[in-house]
Amino acid sequence: MDIVASCSGQSKEKIMGKDRYRKLVLPRYVFSYFARIKMKETFMDIAHYLDAHHSTVIYSVEKIASYIEIGDELTIELYNSVKEAVAKYTNEPIRVMLTFDDETMVNQVIMDIVNKYECKVEKL
Repeated sequence: MDIVASCSGQSKEKIMGKDRYRKLVLPRYVFSYFARIKMKETFMDIAHYLDAHHSTVIYSVEKIASYIEIGDELTIELYNSVKEAVAKYTNEPIRVMLTFDDETMVNQVIMDIVNKYECKVEKL
C-alpha cells in the first residue's frame, strides 16, 4: 500500500477510505490487483486489509485487468509506476532462517511458502 500511495501521490489513509473519487479508487483497485495477482493474497485477506467486502475486491481486480487490456492511460501509467517500484524490492533476495522443533512440519511449511510466493529455497 505504501508503494501504491507513493506512486499515486495520495495518502494511504485516503486510498483505504470509502471515497469514490477516481483519483482514490484507481490506486485502491491497483493495490487490490497487485495484492491478488503478484502477491497471491486471497480476496478475503485483501478485503480485510481494506475494510471492504470480498466481492468489492474481486470487482477491483477484474476492473484493473480490463483497464489494462483496453489501454486506459491513467491505469497503465499508475500500474507501470507501481510495477517498477515493486520490482526494486522483489529483485532483492530475502533471507529467512526457520527453525522447527518438529522436523515433520519442515517440508510442508517450505512447500507452502514456495507455492504461495513462487520463490526459491536454499538449505543452509
